[in-house]
Amino acid sequence: MDSSYDDRFVRFSMATEALTKTLQKYKNDCLERFGLRSMHLMTLWCLWRNKDGLTAGDLSRLCSVDKAFVSRVTGELGELGYVDRGEDRGRRSRVLTLTSRGREIMKEIDGILRYSVERITDGVGRGQLEAFYGVLDRFRQNIDTLSEEQQGGASQSDSETEAET
Repeated sequence: MDSSYDDRFVRFSMATEALTKTLQKYKNDCLERFGLRSMHLMTLWCLWRNKDGLTAGDLSRLCSVDKAFVSRVTGELGELGYVDRGEDRGRRSRVLTLTSRGREIMKEIDGILRYSVERITDGVGRGQLEAFYGVLDRFRQNIDTLSEEQQGGASQSDSETEAET
């Protein structure tokens, strides 16, 4: 058996997990003074970029999280006075928007993000960045496909077991 795949799997797993933890810690450190954690950032950023507001479903899709997570995070952000959970009668869904306080802190956070991106990508060319993001997107797509195959395989083996009994 070729052990090179083992090394690549472990190296990939450790590198991505370490990067995720490091990035999460950095975001938490930057956001602490606002009473925020890294889990709040993408929700705030999406609302910052969509001035007319978003529904929980919109946020769920944009942030790649489930609606329960969106509900918990927007509830916390509402308690902090950063998000307004109004009602849009036309869509019959709550439209979430930033409050004036939320917009104020996002101006500050946007500056932090811009500075952070400049520092993180220092010495990396635009072409290298595009290639890097392309590879990350491909990895995510491939892992999604593997996950779907695994779930499909689990259901098939469950039905095969049921058929045997």
